[in-house]
Amino acid sequence: MEHSFVRRFKQRRIIPLIASALTCTLGAGGTMAAQGPGLGNLQYSSSEVFTQVSTPSVDDTTGLLPPDYPGRKHFGVNVMTMLNGYMIGVFAPDSGGGPGGWIALDASNPRNLQLIKMVYEPDTSNAHRTGDGLRTAEFREPHSFGLGENNHIAIQTGKGIEIWDWSDVNNPVQVSKLAISGVNFGDYNNVSWQLFWQAPYLYVSRGNAGLTIVNTSDVSNPYVEKTIPTSQLGGFNVGPVFALGNELFLSSMETTAGFSILNIDDPLTPLLVKTVSRLPERYYSSCWDGTKAYFGARSAGDNLRVYDTTTNPMTLLSDSESGFVNLYCNVQDDKLFLGNQDDISVLDVSDLNNISIDGTGSLDATGSDTDHGQVFAFGNMVWVGNDHGSGSGLIARQAAPDNTPPEVVRTMPASAATNQARTSRVGVALSDSVLMESVNSNTFTVTKIGSSTPVSGTYSVNLALSISHRIPSLTQTVFTLSH
Repeated sequence: MEHSFVRRFKQRRIIPLIASALTCTLGAGGTMAAQGPGLGNLQYSSSEVFTQVSTPSVDDTTGLLPPDYPGRKHFGVNVMTMLNGYMIGVFAPDSGGGPGGWIALDASNPRNLQLIKMVYEPDTSNAHRTGDGLRTAEFREPHSFGLGENNHIAIQTGKGIEIWDWSDVNNPVQVSKLAISGVNFGDYNNVSWQLFWQAPYLYVSRGNAGLTIVNTSDVSNPYVEKTIPTSQLGGFNVGPVFALGNELFLSSMETTAGFSILNIDDPLTPLLVKTVSRLPERYYSSCWDGTKAYFGARSAGDNLRVYDTTTNPMTLLSDSESGFVNLYCNVQDDKLFLGNQDDISVLDVSDLNNISIDGTGSLDATGSDTDHGQVFAFGNMVWVGNDHGSGSGLIARQAAPDNTPPEVVRTMPASAATNQARTSRVGVALSDSVLMESVNSNTFTVTKIGSSTPVSGTYSVNLALSISHRIPSLTQTVFTLSH
């Protein structure tokens, strides 16, 4: 559920860092005004649950996307996010090709999605282009967005990364673009496959090339700090990447290769802590909630696997469920969303010894060639990104509006952690998404005890996982997080 982060912590979380004191408070109020109307949180009938409730479908047949680019695969929309009151996403061909573009939708009434803005600049001759600036000529299908301050979105492209400013939906601005050596519209190799923005650093997964770290301290002039080879990351091609405070999770993709946890006390020097080298079943992608990693099998006869990533070695918690031809996954409020080939499934994972299926559903696709892969919780709905060009949309996962606030799943550094590096960042893994415009120095503050002046820092949010706050290098510091 897209929430302003306004709840109070159920308990105080004290993180002593070497001995002068700082207080981090996530308090009420402080949400910045959004330009758009926000996401509708509607009541649905029982017959609508696990059906597509959004209309029209996000497709070129409905006018929400342009016609497919000549000679390329169909346009699809993998990832969507709520930012500045609008539902914003990238469309592009499948399999890493370009070009593509942006769309921004009014989703205040999901039953009647309205196109507010399209940015499509593939070349200077396409009849459906919205401009001649070539700003979207290098777009490829994204696997994640990084959200930063001032309505910034960081995305993967066919040549590297780009950062855009969506402060004005009628005039989105390409703030910067960065070519990364070796990235050239690859699918699984020679690729910018996924990214995680833990400001001021972007962690960009590179498949066979490992992990590239981009410095975005100046968003108008990002630069590559370094690229770390796979041999230092666990020995696999790198796909999914997530950061939480001083911890980095990496896994492979479209493989049986494994996953790793790395220490990023020094954000520029990830150090391998532990690895599971191989899984018994082939999987496509993975998701991580800050404590557990989920791997859905590519074959219906193989098992969904859940691992505890806080133990050393990492522990298999469940491998009891099968029957899913899975691609991607995501989590919300003890629910696991599986984006499968022909449908989605929502599983109750509150008890891993007794996993149950809430339901399954499919898009109102225009043909039989579907890919219900990307799944993201949007309140009481699930965004289903179908990159096979036969329509994407929102499926209701429950009838009632979603009024469940996010819970804290984990903080990093952990409660009562000591002797933390002076380069530490504070990460909060939440059970649900929060609006980027609700994350600021009024709602998540770092102040010295005895002072009311917040210490300057940088905020970022990444799709239902965490809020990261970079703090200055101060010795003898105590952090207290409360809400």
